[in-house]
Amino acid sequence: MTLQALKSSDLGDIHEILVVENGATEAQSESECLGWGGPMPIDYCAIRDSRKTRALNVGLERTKADFVCFLDDDVRVYEHTLATYVDAARRYGRGFFFGGPHDPEGGAPPPNWLRPFLPASAVGLSAGASEYVGDDTFLLGFNWAAFKSDIQACGGFPEYLGPNALYPCMGDETAMQERMVAKGMHSVYLPKARSRHYVPSERCSYAFAVKRAYIGGVTKTLVDELEGHKSRQKLPSKWRFNILARLWFKTTVAKLSGYDKSERIADELQKNHQLGAIVGYWVIFRHRLRFHHQESRACQYTLTPTHNLDSRNSQ
Repeated sequence: MTLQALKSSDLGDIHEILVVENGATEAQSESECLGWGGPMPIDYCAIRDSRKTRALNVGLERTKADFVCFLDDDVRVYEHTLATYVDAARRYGRGFFFGGPHDPEGGAPPPNWLRPFLPASAVGLSAGASEYVGDDTFLLGFNWAAFKSDIQACGGFPEYLGPNALYPCMGDETAMQERMVAKGMHSVYLPKARSRHYVPSERCSYAFAVKRAYIGGVTKTLVDELEGHKSRQKLPSKWRFNILARLWFKTTVAKLSGYDKSERIADELQKNHQLGAIVGYWVIFRHRLRFHHQESRACQYTLTPTHNLDSRNSQ
């Protein structure tokens, strides 16, 4: 999907396309890369480690250029998306990272009552029609760009987070962007850096929202404790159990008596988030010293521009 979209994209300032296939027991996607028929050959790399964050760091180690655009393998970019990133990199220089809007495509869209409870990756993202600089960390990981040296100065991608860890977690690119903002770097929203992201129907369901709330809770504990956002503690705070008990009672009563649908959904998701946050402490205890991975297959694409982007214009 992504490689086919790149064929019709403006690649004039791109000099390298790198595909890192994680969780590969053999070079499953190599033939597709060799035969893609685009304007330049693809540098293909397969790794057995299935963690997406490991693939991202391998890509950074392997690429020859400093400015990198990150695309997942279920994304289509528009004709001028990559050119927009390269132009912004020239204008802003190091110390900035970049992202843009996206449109979902694929399965049936979610019902309107569920949309407020689903992530931007499922329902779409737009922060307006104007370019702006901020300290945002909501730029979606399947379509963003940054300088390799900036990412590596922040320790690289956090390999304890993201898809294909043994424990449920997410938020790897968000944590990376939070590291960059903490280092004094800034985000740049580019409305012309638009992409389309494939979203299967099961990711537009209430069951997915509930599961994601739980995983979000686990992730929050991991990030708060391991990224140093809060003072570390070995056990969850008592107030988390109190909130969980209150929400459990409230949602149980709601099933018998009924109350506002939106409020009921919000409470159910918050209950699962708190449960995940408590479980996160067990995850830290179990995996603090060694992080495992399971067999899975996915691809990560990185693209880098041809020109030296060291120079930075005043903005």
